[in-house]
This record gives sequence, C-alpha cells and structure tokens, in this order.
Amino acid sequence: MIANKKKIGLFIVIFVLLIVVFSILLNFVLPVKTRVINGNFGNYTNGDVIFISKSDSYKVGDIIIYKISSTDESIFAEVIEKNTDGTYKIKRAGEEYINNPIENNINEGQIMGKGIASLSMYIFYPLLLIVNLFLAYILTVIIYKKLNSH
Repeated sequence: MIANKKKIGLFIVIFVLLIVVFSILLNFVLPVKTRVINGNFGNYTNGDVIFISKSDSYKVGDIIIYKISSTDESIFAEVIEKNTDGTYKIKRAGEEYINNPIENNINEGQIMGKGIASLSMYIFYPLLLIVNLFLAYILTVIIYKKLNSH
C-alpha cells in the first residue's frame, strides 16, 4: 500500500515537472511568438492571438508589433508608408490611440515582427493546454516505466 502511494506520488511529481518544462518551452523556444490584440485592427479582432514572426523587411499594409523606445510597451500597428531613410510611418491600433493614431520614424530595431496568422484566444489557449498535458502525460508514462523497470 505504501509502495503504491510512493509510485503515485512519483508519477504526479514527474507529470507536474514536465507540465512546467513544456509550458516554458512552448513560450520561449517556438520560432513564432504570440500576442493578444486589444481592439479590432485589420483582419484581427479583439482577443485574437496573433502569431508574429520577424521579417527582413516590411511593406505597406503589414500589421506589425513594435516596442516604444522609451518604455517596454509593445503596440500593434499597420505600416502605411516606408520612409526614404528606411524607417516606417505607421498607424497604431487600439482605442487609446484614436486621437493620435499616426507615428513616424519607427526603425526596424523597434519592430518585433509582423502578423502572419491569428486564432481566437478561446481556441488557442485550450488547444495549447491540451497539447501540453498530452505531451507531459506521454513522457511521464515513458519515464515512469523506465524507473520502475529497474
């Protein structure tokens, strides 16, 4: 009876550790990053998870996410013009910029990437959780069997 409780405890510990590891890996290792948009912009709507990817160049109409140089805040915007000096003129997304939506001279160093796809957060996060739990469970079973085979 005590041996079974120890085995169950070991299984749970391995499972929880793997969930944490997979959560970290899925957030930091994937080549595509995600952000949740606040407000409607282009083809994206409030609550969409936007998959962003760094690009060598950006063109008019691209939806980008960039960082304000004075803060760590990231903002969605649409490229509306490429300036002759290589910087971009953009139109910011969100209701908070309704009075001042245009910003000029955004350089490539500030741009984190452009939107390449989107998925509703009500689908994305449950799907991510299911994948995480499935991978953690499968790997836990494999490790558990290896530990108990000795």
